[in-house]
Amino acid sequence: MDKRIIIGATAAAVAIIMGVAAFTQWTRIKTAASVAKSAAMNEAQVTEKSDENAQITQDIQAEYQLPDIQLTPEMREAIANGEMTFEEAAAQLLSGGTQAEAAESGGASEAEAETPPATETEAAPIEEPPAPIAEPQPTAEAPQPAQTVTETPKPSEPSEEEETASLSGVTEADAEAEARRAEEARQAEEARRAAEAKQAEEARKAAEAQKAEEARKAEEAKKAEEAQKAADAKKAEEERKAAEAKKAEEEKTAKTQNLLAQLYVLRDSFNARIDGIINECIEEFLALEPSKQTKVAKLRIVYARMDTVEAMESECDAQVEAIAAQLDEIDPALGEKARQYYKNEKELKKASLISQYGG
Repeated sequence: MDKRIIIGATAAAVAIIMGVAAFTQWTRIKTAASVAKSAAMNEAQVTEKSDENAQITQDIQAEYQLPDIQLTPEMREAIANGEMTFEEAAAQLLSGGTQAEAAESGGASEAEAETPPATETEAAPIEEPPAPIAEPQPTAEAPQPAQTVTETPKPSEPSEEEETASLSGVTEADAEAEARRAEEARQAEEARRAAEAKQAEEARKAAEAQKAEEARKAEEAKKAEEAQKAADAKKAEEERKAAEAKKAEEEKTAKTQNLLAQLYVLRDSFNARIDGIINECIEEFLALEPSKQTKVAKLRIVYARMDTVEAMESECDAQVEAIAAQLDEIDPALGEKARQYYKNEKELKKASLISQYGG
């Protein structure tokens, strides 16, 4: 076959392929332009979404006291190079925003540490029981009073009859007196012993009453001490639970603040990347000859980076959803606010870009 025919046929085929490719590319560019046009918003829509995001920001700021989240160029570069995560950047920004508060809280913690802990209330001292009253010991029997014998002058010797009568009369009187004295002594002894027994019984009862009173006081003191210990233990348990609840709430707040700060870090980081791509497009467009700086050329330049931009958007979408899912675990309403805020921000960003560069 003639070589010229082969070359001609090949050139025709290449032209057809290039024409089809150009048509396909132009169709996709037109589709992209149509999508971009649909992303445009009127002034009322922009105001509505901007106001909604402003309200969300105000609510979050009022509840969680977030500082102004602004990434430094060094932080943006570290994030872009993978040297810093969004979580680390958020933690650093939060720490810097609350450094004075951290110092104050640290000083307060040291002051609390220096304060000695409260001790348990001391129980009332138990009175030492008084020495028991010694029971009186029975005394030895009182000695009988000595009988006084009065000596009488010896009379003249009586007769036998008189002597017999005289002896008989004295013996009976003495016997009666002795018997009377013995009875009196017996009665006195019984009275003494009865008095001693009564005194001993009273002393025993007094000692028992004293012991009972001491036992009652000791029991009351024991119950008071046990009640105090129970109250102290209850108070300590309540304080422990309160401390745990406070710590859990502080950890929850810190986690929430970090997640919300990550959203702002994401927004700042991805906006910077988008602005970088826009600057590349502008530089490439301005590098063209003035006669070739057409709308079609602008769309082709932008379309050449559409895959990069779409991948970036998908990456940002996934990271925002991951953060919102964690916020759902803390407060579902907060997670929904994060999603709505991001949705509005993305639409406002697209509308702003269309308004600036869509002409």
